[in-house]
Amino acid sequence: PEYYFCGNPRISAKNSWSHVLKHYQATMGMLIGNILCRSYVLHGTHPSKETRAKLLVCLDEEGRSSCALESDEVERVFNRSYAYLEKVFNHPGVCAVAHDFAKLLKERRQMSRADMMECLGRIEAL
Repeated sequence: PEYYFCGNPRISAKNSWSHVLKHYQATMGMLIGNILCRSYVLHGTHPSKETRAKLLVCLDEEGRSSCALESDEVERVFNRSYAYLEKVFNHPGVCAVAHDFAKLLKERRQMSRADMMECLGRIEAL
């Protein structure tokens, strides 16, 4: 519950809403990134139009309930996030790092923060 709502009565309604919106956008990014990464790394292809539409429906419901956004507002944020993350996960270097990260995690079954930062740190060089 604390993820979306600050809960401090001294924070203005606008600041509280902005906080909730930032968390919604982070959730959206994680969901879209997960789908795109799995599609490009595992299958080497774009997600289907049906998958994209289902994502938008799911995120539209969440945007309406948590942020009181209208569908057109959700769609604008979604399209911007999707386009950006599509560029990120289309990069062959990012796909290679993601593949290596998944392989390492599968082998070890757990990783420390330092191990994750070391593995994902290769993205900075791209």
